[in-house]
Amino acid sequence: MAYAVRYRLEFTDIQRDEWRVDILEDSFAGAISAMIPSGSPLIIEWLTPGDDLVLFPIKGSMATINVECTTNFQYIGLYNEQDLVRPVNIYKNEVLFWTGWLSNEYTEPYDNVPYTVSITAADGLGILKNIPYKNAGVDY
Repeated sequence: MAYAVRYRLEFTDIQRDEWRVDILEDSFAGAISAMIPSGSPLIIEWLTPGDDLVLFPIKGSMATINVECTTNFQYIGLYNEQDLVRPVNIYKNEVLFWTGWLSNEYTEPYDNVPYTVSITAADGLGILKNIPYKNAGVDY
């Protein structure tokens, strides 16, 4: 599979950090579509409470990307019924900060344009519990 950037969101926060969100698509060959940030353009939420690495060694996370739609159903093409279809890479000052996959949950309000759409992505750690780990033929 050869993934290429399909959508890109760029913005600067109040601390003057440069952020870039790239949404990739398999076998895409075309121009990158720029997304317009809206409200709080990026929220990364760590899903495990506290900082206790003994009790919570794996910290899953979720990213919410808020963009402005200028036409109805502008980002409906991001929806897919399968998991792990579109990778998301988030860069802070040109350094990879977070990576994950778009969620298959997509909602859009029935309202006049422009309006804000929230696109969610997860790092995928939550689905690892459903995948058996085999080491040299031994299941764990």
